[in-house]
Amino acid sequence: MVQTLFRPHFLGDKYPNIDVIVELVGAPVTFTPLFFAQIKATERGLTPGGHLPVQVTADALNRLTAYPVPTYIIGVDNTRRGVSYIVAAVAGGPAYFRSLPTTHRLNATTRKQLFDEVLDFWRQHPASFAASRFV
Repeated sequence: MVQTLFRPHFLGDKYPNIDVIVELVGAPVTFTPLFFAQIKATERGLTPGGHLPVQVTADALNRLTAYPVPTYIIGVDNTRRGVSYIVAAVAGGPAYFRSLPTTHRLNATTRKQLFDEVLDFWRQHPASFAASRFV
């Protein structure tokens, strides 16, 4: 039986920077940890160097890293039945991607690592909205 770790909420074309907001399912905390992702898909397969031929501009990376939550780029290889790869968009990381590295293929191991990374982030940076003039 496959454990469901994530609940994605696809934003469609309505939002320029983020394609999906993803909640962690069953996290052992009293709040709902989440992350943002931009999805890049291609029908061209991998490059001779083993990268996914999708570009992420410096402007796009700057917009992703401006969010105070974990942000990722997920590259989808549609020639290989939707095999996907993930790269974190972090301040101080690469300035842009001419093509996406395939170092971190999304599989059972990396999905668990992603869950743990996002959970760890929120444990270290708890956020709550506890006061409002509209109460």
